[in-house]
Amino acid sequence: MSGAVGEAMIRSLMEEGNLKKIALLWTQGADIPWGSLHDCASARRIELPTYPFRTDRYWMTPGDTSEQAPLPPLTASAEPQSGPSGQRRATRSEIRRYITGFLGKALDIPEDQIQARASLEEYGVDSLTGRRLLRGLEETFAIVLTGREMLDNRCVEALTELVLMRKEACGNPGGNPGDYLQDFRKGLLGVEDMKRLISQGVIA
Repeated sequence: MSGAVGEAMIRSLMEEGNLKKIALLWTQGADIPWGSLHDCASARRIELPTYPFRTDRYWMTPGDTSEQAPLPPLTASAEPQSGPSGQRRATRSEIRRYITGFLGKALDIPEDQIQARASLEEYGVDSLTGRRLLRGLEETFAIVLTGREMLDNRCVEALTELVLMRKEACGNPGGNPGDYLQDFRKGLLGVEDMKRLISQGVIA
C-alpha cells in the first residue's frame, strides 16, 4: 500500500484512531508512522509474551460434503472482446448469462427457471454463495465489487446492470481517489477492495 492514495488512507485512519484497520494494514506490509498515534512522550513499547501460541489444528472429516463447486467459466462464444485500451468488454447478455449460469450450477436449478427480477434469496442464495458469485464476477470481468453493492442489487437484472456499469467505469481508469476514500471511511470499501482498485488501475 504505497503512493499518494495509500498515504491518504493511512493518514485518514490515523486521524480517526481506527486501530483495527491500521493493524491490518501493518500486517500486510504497510509503513505505519506509529509516532503519529501518540500526542505525548509517555508511550512506550512492551514485549510480547515469550511462550508459544497454541497450534491447534482442525481437519475436515472424510465424510464432509461441503466442498464448493467450481465457478462456471464463460464459454468461448461468450468471451468478451478486447477494446482499444486492452480492457475486456462485456455485453449485458454475456454478464446475465454468467450470473444465471453460476446460480444454476451452484444451486442445482435449471437456468431457464431463474427470473431476472426475482430476489436471489428466493432461490436460496446465502452469504457464502453470494461471496463466491462476487469473486467470480470480479475475476471474470476484471472489476471490483463490494458486499454492500451485492446487498443493494439482489436480483439478476440489477446485478447485471451493476457489473456493466462498473465494467464501463473500469475502462476509464483514473477515478477520483477522494470518492473511493469516502467510501472507505464509510465502510463501503475494505482494505482489500482499495488494494484491488489500485492494482487494477481504477484509481490512478
